[in-house]
Amino acid sequence: MQFSLQNFRSLQRLATLGCLLTMAACANVQAVESPAADPYAAVAQGRAEKIVAKIELDRATAEAVTEIVSQQYQALNKVHEARDQAIAAVREKAAGHPDMVEAAVKAIEAEANEELYALNVAYNASLAGYLNGEQVDAVKDGMTYGRMPRDVGVFDAMLPDLTPEQRAQIYSWIWEAREHAITAGSSNEKHWWFDKYRGRINNYLAQAGYDLKQAEAEWLERERAKKSR
Repeated sequence: MQFSLQNFRSLQRLATLGCLLTMAACANVQAVESPAADPYAAVAQGRAEKIVAKIELDRATAEAVTEIVSQQYQALNKVHEARDQAIAAVREKAAGHPDMVEAAVKAIEAEANEELYALNVAYNASLAGYLNGEQVDAVKDGMTYGRMPRDVGVFDAMLPDLTPEQRAQIYSWIWEAREHAITAGSSNEKHWWFDKYRGRINNYLAQAGYDLKQAEAEWLERERAKKSR
């Protein structure tokens, strides 16, 4: 049976009734969520305020966007926590059955990824209701440690003779990396997405005949020369 994230959530809620987490079927049961406040809310609010504070917005817009960003952080966190708990439970309950664990983990991750994708689509639409394209980029860059503009800038500076087509391809891949990173659950995972796509870009440029080690050495030398002036 395919083990779904929804099933796991139902299992958690029914734990006190003795519904054990197994690889067998467990009925989906609707349950009322606990009214307790999410301890992550304050963290999400603080992050959102710092990001939005760097964008020139009127007070009402800033407050609305801050709320959107804060809610997005909280929604993403809930998906990540449920996914991680489901995977941990499966590994515990199905220990000794690696094939079953692998299949269940893949199913859980797939469903979580679908939820993260849906959240990101809705998030983009919500931001677009208040911000222009440049401002949306500022929010996303704030959520991903500014990796996109930094990485794009490095390739532009390191390889000034890139063709327009090559620059467009590099930008497209780094943009895609940011779309993945913005739904990631940790700073390490966010950086991992950018590093993954940088590896793809490096291979692409190497196939086009660029010596990246030499290009990097020359770029660093140019940077040192600028600083010494």
